[in-house]
Order: sequence, then structure tokens, then C-alpha cells
Amino acid sequence: SDVISAYTSYMTSKSEFPGDTFYTGEKTRWGTGEAKFTNVDLLNSEGKKTDSFVTGDEITVRLKHKAHKKIDSPVFWVGIINVDGVKVFGSYYNKERVGNYFIKGKGTLNCTIDSCLFRPGNYYVMVGIYGELGDIAIDRIGRACTFTIRDEKVKDFEKLYGYGAPGVINIKHKWVRDI
Repeated sequence: SDVISAYTSYMTSKSEFPGDTFYTGEKTRWGTGEAKFTNVDLLNSEGKKTDSFVTGDEITVRLKHKAHKKIDSPVFWVGIINVDGVKVFGSYYNKERVGNYFIKGKGTLNCTIDSCLFRPGNYYVMVGIYGELGDIAIDRIGRACTFTIRDEKVKDFEKLYGYGAPGVINIKHKWVRDI
């Protein structure tokens, strides 16, 4: 409704992070500040920090956060866009997925992509903590970190799972010709 949109705009304008440029890309952080991300890292399948992967790799986005008070069932969000602004991935951790819960103090949450199908290129990770309804930003970082998908294994991946024309992802597929 118009009232909810107006309230959301008002709360976002009251951000506790107006000058925070710690994360990549100018002024990209906003929220009420009741909780905040203290670190956002990308990990490989061995649990080591990295910003470079190849198609087919496991990627974990590790979200370290700190809540200054008890927050019931906040919504955590991870989104990935490419450098052209195309949204290629998004996922929520919320009570619909895991049941009621709360955060207070320090915590860590991991979002793991088992086999990243992104084609070679550069990508941005966006993260957020929202109120229980997902409408009020508690902490939202537009470009928390960046990573690159290298092209060194693309040909092997395509031989196994199908050749992809230019695009954002390479989905496993096959062609069948009836004669």
C-alpha cells in the first residue's frame, strides 16, 4: 500500500549508515542499524576466502553480523548481479524457510551455492537484513563484495553439460535430433 511504501522510504532515509563507504562502490549501505553486517566474505569449497572462482565451483557467502538487541525472525538476503546490473541470483533466509528464530549479539550465517553456473565475468554480492516482513532495511549493502568467474574450465564444463551461447549462466542442457 501507499502507507507502507511511504513508511519504508521514510525509514530508509533515517539510515544509521549515511557515510559508510567501507564496502565496495560509493554510498551503498543503509538501514535502521539495529543490527549490522560486520563482515561479508566469499569462501571456496575448502572454506578459504577468495574472490576468484570458475564455473562449477562451490561458492559460500559468509555473513557475520551483530544485533544490538533481540530481533525476532529477521529476513536475511543475498543477491548477486553482474557488472551490467543483471540480477542472476537471490535467496532469502526467513521464518518461512526455517521457522521462528531470533538474533541477538554476534552471529554467522552462510549461503552456499553448490555449483555456480555463472559464465565468466565480474559479479557483485548484495546483502541485507530486513524486518520480519521483509519491508524495513535493518542493514542493506548494495555491493558488499565482488568476485570474478574465470574462464579456465568453461570448455570442460561445456563438454560435459552442453555448450552455451553468450549469457549470464550456463544451464545443464542437451540437444536431441530426431532423424
